[in-house]
Parts: sequence; structure tokens; C-alpha cells
Amino acid sequence: PDDLDAIIHLAGLNPERAATAGDGDAALKRANRDATVRLAELAAAAGVGRFLFLSTANVHAAAKDRPVIEDDEPAPDNLYAASKL
Repeated sequence: PDDLDAIIHLAGLNPERAATAGDGDAALKRANRDATVRLAELAAAAGVGRFLFLSTANVHAAAKDRPVIEDDEPAPDNLYAASKL
């Protein structure tokens, strides 16, 4: 659409929050990785200027002495976090 200038993507499959994972790792990759890539491609093709993707801090190892930051080394500790990475 011509009047769309931003997309905020918060969606995801998370079986740890009572969603049905279906076939496990493959379902998580389809929902959280592949669908996100496709949404970003469609947004770019439509000329959407901003794409904000919110993931999970769980893609990083938890730091006990400070907040997790984007520059921390990725270290997902479960399939959900890995699919969001």
C-alpha cells in the first residue's frame, strides 16, 4: 500500500508460551525465520521505509552482572531462541 511507511514485526511461534510447535524445530524455523524473511522482502518490494523487528534477548547468553546488549555474542539456549536469531 502507498500509505504504509513502517512495519513493526512482533509475531512468532513460541511453544514455551503454550503455542503448538507442530513438528518442532522445522515449525519454529518456518514461522520465526522464514516468515520473517518473507515479510521483510515484501516490505522492501512495496517500498516500506522502516522495518522494525523485535526478537528476544534469549538469543544471547544471560549476563548476571549487566543487561544484555545487541553486541553480545549470540548464544541461544533453546530452539525458540535459535529460530529468532
